[in-house]
Amino acid sequence: MKQEESSVELPKLGLKLPLKSKKMDWFKIGVITISVIAFAYWVCIIVAGVGIYKSRWENKFAKVMEKIFPYPAAVVGNSLITMDDLSKEVGYINYFYQKTAPEQMPDSSLIEKQVVDRLIQEKVLTKLSRDNGVSISTKEVDEQYNKIADENGGEDKVKQILNDLYGLDVKSFKHLIQAQLLQEKLRDKFEKDLQMQVKARHILIKSAPDAPAEVKAAAQAKATDILNQIKNGADFLELAKQHSEDEASQGQGGELPFFSKGQNVVEFETAAFSLNPGEISDLVETQYGFHIIKVEDKKGSINSTFEDWLKDNEKKMWTLRLIGRKVVEESQPAEEEAASASPAATETPVPAQ
Repeated sequence: MKQEESSVELPKLGLKLPLKSKKMDWFKIGVITISVIAFAYWVCIIVAGVGIYKSRWENKFAKVMEKIFPYPAAVVGNSLITMDDLSKEVGYINYFYQKTAPEQMPDSSLIEKQVVDRLIQEKVLTKLSRDNGVSISTKEVDEQYNKIADENGGEDKVKQILNDLYGLDVKSFKHLIQAQLLQEKLRDKFEKDLQMQVKARHILIKSAPDAPAEVKAAAQAKATDILNQIKNGADFLELAKQHSEDEASQGQGGELPFFSKGQNVVEFETAAFSLNPGEISDLVETQYGFHIIKVEDKKGSINSTFEDWLKDNEKKMWTLRLIGRKVVEESQPAEEEAASASPAATETPVPAQ
């Protein structure tokens, strides 16, 4: 009997686990909802992008999307200039013209190009300032702002002018002040410590560009004779005192203060910067006559102007312009002149009473 009982099988229960639950339904709804929202978001981004770049939309939808999504106007190295950045800058310039001289409003493409140029330069300035230990503190910005306020009837007056003429608030205005102060401080650093400078003496034998051939030949012969004396060991300083026709430096033996590129006529500075300390040039002809140059000292390492230095570094940083590439036609000189006189480019708009 016991053996038979052990072989009895229990009946199988016909139970099934539920395939669906309310929890699963809500999860599915949530996933679908998020997918729809994401899809709609990207559709809005794409539609707005086409409108902003191709059709140059200026409506509220485009402005809202510019604030939400960082559409690039330009790329400078690893920094981005967004369409929102560009719109703000263009906005205060357009506002200025609408309030002051709507009939002189430059072409929109010209304004955009100038603003993109300035914003790119601002990115380059920021990097170079960081690399060279140059910075502007909040205190410096506030001091400059207070100075402007004092010179223009007080802070309330400045706020009114900023709002009425430019549509700017104080925060945006202080950003412009900060950018300008940074450029000024970096320029000062460049000219004092970075830019190549030469200290030299020279002997000038004058000869006007329109002088008769025989007069010019006589001046050249005199300068050649002096150069030969120097090559044979004569003292440069003494010969400069005796023969140089540059009244400003003759008494100092032809001595000139340190100078950098862009401060002298091209022929003179090209010869001077090509020499090492102690070397003497051959005859150098300029619009003033014939020079003999002796370089005494050099300092700094960058042989260019501040503006060229910025341009060179802009090229090195790799810059891509998506907006502001249009070349304004030569038939619009009046617009170019008007735009250059506007608050478009590099200078902070200073309110006038």
